[in-house]
Amino acid sequence: MTRKLVLFSVIKNINLLFETDLWRDVILIVDNDHRKHGQYVNGVLVVGLENILSVDYDEIIILSWAYNQIKSQLLSVGVSNNVISSINKRLVTISVFKEPDVRQIAMAFISDLCKFADGRRLKLFIEAGTLLGIVRDKDLIPWDTDIDFSIHKSDFISVAFNFFLCFLCLANLCF
Repeated sequence: MTRKLVLFSVIKNINLLFETDLWRDVILIVDNDHRKHGQYVNGVLVVGLENILSVDYDEIIILSWAYNQIKSQLLSVGVSNNVISSINKRLVTISVFKEPDVRQIAMAFISDLCKFADGRRLKLFIEAGTLLGIVRDKDLIPWDTDIDFSIHKSDFISVAFNFFLCFLCLANLCF
């Protein structure tokens, strides 16, 4: 059975949804940014919150990390709590590392970056979801969408300077 879904917020990476089964059920996008109203995203109209009650829908999925604020807005205009869902509950199928080829490239990147840092005695740390996946699963978390690193503050100036030099060379501004 096809569900009628409304998405709340035009997120930067909304194009990740276009290839999912979820997208075929989207009938409307709601966004607080009035500049987006009247535009279409992959054939779906973007409107303001004031239009939500004039639409027949089964579920509203909030695509923003401002979930609590947006949920409060929806409740304040009369949307039922039981039709509101979040990106975390519904969009776990959207994943960068779900595909084996992408995961393999990401793991090779992590390995190469660690070797690069080690060869220059830089203190590089894997952290957050990347660290969790590697320690817990010996792999990247399939529904993760990024690779998390940090560097020790004592290496920051050196790393920033080297990135700046790389940028100059890439921009053909080398000396």
